[in-house]
Order: sequence, then structure tokens, then C-alpha cells
Amino acid sequence: HDHFHLVDRDTGKVIEFDDPEAEILMRRIAARHGFELEALKIELFGRRKPDKTEPLDSSPKNTSQGRT
Repeated sequence: HDHFHLVDRDTGKVIEFDDPEAEILMRRIAARHGFELEALKIELFGRRKPDKTEPLDSSPKNTSQGRT
């Protein structure tokens, strides 16, 4: 199974995704260089842009409702 991942450098969160077009492109590049791919792994690293609908500080808030 081929692997495609987006890795958030801030949180370490990894999102696995499929992209048939990327796979076709990688196989085409490999063939151009005389390779027949046996497996494909793509990791993209970056930082996720803040979602404008979420507060910038998404950490849990400490509320004083007597819960632990």
C-alpha cells in the first residue's frame, strides 16, 4: 500500500491521504529514470493555517465547575 502523509510540524499530527494523480506522477518520474517502483511513500511537512472559525488558542480551558 502506498503512503501519502501530511505532517503538522507544530502538533505532530499526521493526516493520511490518497492522491491518484500524485501516484501517477511519481511513477512517471521513476520510469523516466529507469526505475519500476515497488512502493511509494510521500511525506509533506508544514504548518496548518489557523482555521478562522476556531479560536487561535484551542487548548482546553480550565473552568471552575468543581470537576476534576
